[in-house]
Amino acid sequence: MFYADEGTFDTPSWYISGPHPGDAATQNGFTPDENRFLRITPACIMASSLFRAVWGGRRPHMHCHQLDMPTATRRFTFTGERFDQFDLDVLTACLAAGDSESGDGIVRVHMPDILATLDLRSRQDNRRRVHASLSRLEHARLTLEDARYRISFQMMQSLLYDRVDDTCIARVHPAVANAFHNRPALRMFLRERVLLAPHGLARWLHAALWACGGSCSIARDRLLGLCAVPGEEARLDVELDAALSHLADVHLLHEFHDRGRVLVIKGNRHGAQRSRTAFFPAPPPQ
Repeated sequence: MFYADEGTFDTPSWYISGPHPGDAATQNGFTPDENRFLRITPACIMASSLFRAVWGGRRPHMHCHQLDMPTATRRFTFTGERFDQFDLDVLTACLAAGDSESGDGIVRVHMPDILATLDLRSRQDNRRRVHASLSRLEHARLTLEDARYRISFQMMQSLLYDRVDDTCIARVHPAVANAFHNRPALRMFLRERVLLAPHGLARWLHAALWACGGSCSIARDRLLGLCAVPGEEARLDVELDAALSHLADVHLLHEFHDRGRVLVIKGNRHGAQRSRTAFFPAPPPQ
């Protein structure tokens, strides 16, 4: 077991960040201390309130909204239209199309390929949905700070559209691109997403399992904040039962245990049952 808040765990080779995330996360021009500060783990993106456990619907605009993140030493705030699980799928689909060796965060995306990856028909309404998501990812700003450093950045720094070739060239922030250095694993993740219904919490749990190596233990008091499900805990209980049943029905869940105030879940990928469990503790009392 390890604390997901630490963000410094070793990763097996099939893990979504790649076999050597420390090497992948190094950005030229920064000192080692600055690079450690800038390193974003997959859990910070996929097992947090950055991409809410909802699918579509109303998207409130937030200003300097503090996110619930699996990090004990850094603070994340968000300004822009809130992201959901569809936005996570668009981001990962773009990254999966990129060159895993370049490391510069530039990916050339053919729109028909992205639609196919997301299991969407090539229709104008679906194209508009993807373009709107890319625009949200480009315009929203994340601020990351600790006791010493502070940085603000966009997950997608720029988008260049080619209307003739139906392509988009996206420049993803290097810290985000380096969190998903293992492109084959990322494509496997997206193939599993096709099996999931548009159920926000099921998709959030699926992403959290991938980010944590296949096994995690989440305090219920923490889950409500991490997945950013609107409403109270009673609603979360209902949605959680439906999400776990759906994951089991599509064979993406090996087992789960509800131990009072703690939920323990294990994915169904090879090696997940033997991996260490990521522990998300309850938030400290106010």
